[in-house]
Amino acid sequence: MEKLSQFIVKYRKVILIISILLLIPSVFGYLNTKVNYDILSYLPKDSESMKAQDILNDDFNLSSVDMLVVNNMKDKDVLKLKKEIQGIQGVDKVIWRDDATDITVPKEAIPENIRKMLYSGDSTMLIITFKEPTASDTTMDAIAKIKKYAAMDCYLAGFSAITEDTKDLVNTETPIYSLIAVILCLFVLCLGLKSWVAPIVFLIGIAFPIIYNMGTNVFLGQISYITQALALILQLAVTMDYSIFLLHRYQEEKQKVSDKELAMSKAIHATFVSITSSSVTTIAGFLALCAMQLTLGKDIGIVMAKGVVLGVVCTVLVLPSLLMAFDPWIEKWSHPVLICPLKRTPKFVVKHYKAILIVFVLLFIPAIYCQANVGQYYDLTQTLPEDLPSVIGTNQLKEKFNMTTTHFTILSDQVKTKDIQKIIDRIEKVDGVTNVIGYEKYMGPGVPSTFEPKAVQDILHNGGKRLLVINSDYRAATDQENKQLDQIDSIIHKYDPE
Repeated sequence: MEKLSQFIVKYRKVILIISILLLIPSVFGYLNTKVNYDILSYLPKDSESMKAQDILNDDFNLSSVDMLVVNNMKDKDVLKLKKEIQGIQGVDKVIWRDDATDITVPKEAIPENIRKMLYSGDSTMLIITFKEPTASDTTMDAIAKIKKYAAMDCYLAGFSAITEDTKDLVNTETPIYSLIAVILCLFVLCLGLKSWVAPIVFLIGIAFPIIYNMGTNVFLGQISYITQALALILQLAVTMDYSIFLLHRYQEEKQKVSDKELAMSKAIHATFVSITSSSVTTIAGFLALCAMQLTLGKDIGIVMAKGVVLGVVCTVLVLPSLLMAFDPWIEKWSHPVLICPLKRTPKFVVKHYKAILIVFVLLFIPAIYCQANVGQYYDLTQTLPEDLPSVIGTNQLKEKFNMTTTHFTILSDQVKTKDIQKIIDRIEKVDGVTNVIGYEKYMGPGVPSTFEPKAVQDILHNGGKRLLVINSDYRAATDQENKQLDQIDSIIHKYDPE
């Protein structure tokens, strides 16, 4: 390491030039890294819900379904709107009442259960399916175009709509809070260091590993939007200390030897030992996330472990040349350390260490109790602003159509019709279920001759499987809905184990 330190100092200018040139492919890599906004895609592929999602996509083309609430619009204008949306690239189907019966037929002639599903006062609902998965670029572009109809008092609700709003929100706010993080870092560093210039040099130095890290993500194929949003801030937080270690050691060595190059060489050698042992534990912690079955952990773990490694490498390769280049200004623009050292605290701790230890051990009791009673939420939509179009649409679905969440249940084609009718009857009695849509529900003498059941059959009967659409009044990921899902699960598996 001694020889390597001398080599780094001797060829620091060449290393800096190469480092700057490497920023170019890193920027291109960052721009070409796909960001995945579909959080559900990180669930294990062998989970029941993900298997069902694949069937919905392959057999029913319903892996991406949204509902459009249209307010205060006549049926003929709704039909015109439907045709416009149908023409948007990425939209597969727009399902409405005209798929079952002509709009000249009065609403009152439509079976009551279908009428209640499609109409509520002066509002009606269109079901929109997309050709590609929830978070694909084509689906996102299609949703962005559909959202423009909000000017006509139309609101889109559904997971794809929420995903598109989340994408817009993240892309808009990430630069803002990243800038805030940089400003706060500058502020704290100015308080803790003797130089006004050193904090700026540190931020320039840490920009290298951050850009390299974001650029090399291209080799992963894609990263989640959560990883992208967190990576810069986390890397800034966990690797900034390495720069401080190097500067302090360099300043100490300069007081011992007159040769600045020798001082930096010794500083690199000493700092590398310190930050390597420190970084190994950090890297191990991030890599432990890769063991999660929810592969979002692997996504965050790999990106952050890579970021820490690059932070160490850049601290010993790039930062020395920057510190030596700006050394005259770092020394010139100095000031007293503004964070006062706690002179009395160490003496107090040493004198009363036994009492302090007992107090902190006793604090475990309330801490464990509080941790066990902290509420957790799994529905990320709860954190979205209420004025987002998708949130407004979701609220309108709840208020006007008693639809807060929608479950898709897939049954084998071999299940008897009478059994499916029993399933529907039993599910409709489950607490919180507002209605169940199934082809078998609309068969029989209650269906008027003007209604064409084949249109419904094409949607709900495909690929040797039957589909039931269950609308729930409960919010996603609540204890109420979890209980509801368990009950539905028990009902359907009694008649169809698969």
